[in-house]
Amino acid sequence: MISVKTRYKIIIGICVACLAVAAGIWMEVRREHRMRAAVEQALEQNRNYVPFTSDTIYLSPHSSSTSTPSPSGEDRGEAISLRDAVAYYRHPLHRLWTSPNDRLRAGYALGSVYRDLHEAPIAIITWEEAAAAADTTADDCDYHTLCATYSQLSSAYDEKLLLSKEISCLHSSSFYSLLEGDTLYAIDIMRRIGSCYYLLHKYDSAEYYYCKSQALYHTYNYHQKGLLASTPLISLYIEQGRLKEAKSLMDKYEADFDEFDERHELPPKRRQYFCYKGKYYEQLGLLDSADYYYRKAMRPNMSYSSQDPIYAGLLRVFQQTGQADSIAKYAQLYCAANDSSIAITDRELTAQAAANYNYTRSQTEAIQQKERASRLVIALTILGALLIVVSVITIMVIRFYRERKRRQNIEIARLKNDLKTALSEYTSQTQALNQMESMHKTSMELLIQDINRLKLEKEDNNQRLEQSQKALEEMSAAYAESSLTLSEVIERNKQRIEFLEHQICIKEREVITIDFEDSKAVNHIRGMVHNHRKMLKSDLRILIETGHLYFPILMEDLSSHKDITPRAIQVCLLLLICDRVEDIANLLGVSASRVTNLKGDISLALFGKRDSRSLLQRLAEHYGTPIP
Repeated sequence: MISVKTRYKIIIGICVACLAVAAGIWMEVRREHRMRAAVEQALEQNRNYVPFTSDTIYLSPHSSSTSTPSPSGEDRGEAISLRDAVAYYRHPLHRLWTSPNDRLRAGYALGSVYRDLHEAPIAIITWEEAAAAADTTADDCDYHTLCATYSQLSSAYDEKLLLSKEISCLHSSSFYSLLEGDTLYAIDIMRRIGSCYYLLHKYDSAEYYYCKSQALYHTYNYHQKGLLASTPLISLYIEQGRLKEAKSLMDKYEADFDEFDERHELPPKRRQYFCYKGKYYEQLGLLDSADYYYRKAMRPNMSYSSQDPIYAGLLRVFQQTGQADSIAKYAQLYCAANDSSIAITDRELTAQAAANYNYTRSQTEAIQQKERASRLVIALTILGALLIVVSVITIMVIRFYRERKRRQNIEIARLKNDLKTALSEYTSQTQALNQMESMHKTSMELLIQDINRLKLEKEDNNQRLEQSQKALEEMSAAYAESSLTLSEVIERNKQRIEFLEHQICIKEREVITIDFEDSKAVNHIRGMVHNHRKMLKSDLRILIETGHLYFPILMEDLSSHKDITPRAIQVCLLLLICDRVEDIANLLGVSASRVTNLKGDISLALFGKRDSRSLLQRLAEHYGTPIP
């Protein structure tokens, strides 16, 4: 029975454990809330086109400068690293209560930070990991953020001139934008795919996507965007010499596009169209019109890549007209624009290559450090778990043996009480039988006297004689029946007494066996077997004393036989501890064949049969010894 004090202690321990678990859950919920708030604020900053700074990687916008203290005195605005937020959502344990959308949004926010810091390689890897974390089969998948992630990836690949990867990302972005329901954005992406194929000189694919995007713009009533989408198609047709198709698109563009003013001028960002028109007139041989539209395409603050086709077109025009001064002028301008564009491109590629190398080296070192830390944590965790498991198993084994011994003692006491009860019943029934036998004997003597007396009076008392004989037969039958019943009861009681005595003997043998196996001498000898040590004279003396203590009858029978030597007695006792002949031979310093011969001598002396293999079984049956 558990005492009241122990029960109170158990209840208090359970309450403390529950409070600890509740506190841990509350802290984890609070931490997850702060991580989510940091990611949401970073996404909001990105939606509002607010550039990120280098501090954003380490301190989120939810910084300590804007925090307010909580009633409990904690600082709820503790600074959070966006990289820590991403690591938090990607942790295998935290995946149990966070969603794939959380990992997607956090990765997208961190990639946007690296994008603003011009760390293109890290941004690309971060966005790719964010896209891979999304669960596109879930009903609540955040297709908007997934579409934006692939769109940012395509822009990064476009800057690196990785057009094949850009096309793959654009296809994914278009697909998920359609799942989200943003048809306009999907059409815009189709136009960008056409531009990628154009740069890859796959003009058939470029024409297909240009035409498809233009048709979809008009289908969904985005006519102005459809007209804008026709400008790269005009350039493609002119380069391929399909001037009639180009003229048809140009007429429609000039007739319906709303950004033409009353003087038929376009805003600076749309004047690239005049460059296409100048190229059109150049192929028709109308060099004056080509010169006019090439010059009209010029605008302030143009990039070198935009100046390059204009100067090239003017150079071709003046080459055909043979104006040497103008040829020299525009050849020099074309070379300057072309060289500047190439220099800028080379500088960007060099910076990107250096950034790739530095990032790869830093990433490799970080991965190695993380792996070493993970292996150390795993090793410490496994070691602690093993220590706990070994301690628990040891405690359970000790409690099991104690409980087993206690139950065996209770069972022996119960069997002894049953034996006492059976003996008392047997004694009372024996007394009753003796009493009945004495009464029967007395009755028989009286009847015999009556019979003798009646015989003398036979002539006069025939009737009384017959009645007495009949009564004698009935009493004899009753006595025989009673005697048989009592004999059966006595036999059953004898059998029960023998059974109880056998059970008591078995239980006592089990207790003796357990005590023998747990004794210090047995454990010492097993340790010597394990360490391959030889027994000394003191060890042999302790072995003999242990045998007399636990198996006195066996030792008496062994000592009484003249054919059994002291060495044979030692072999017999060691058989009860270890069954391998080699181990016994090592302990006694003799050969294995010598031990086998001694086993045969013991079997022949005790059981009349030289059988060393069944010796242990015969000893267990006759003397209750253990079988190791």
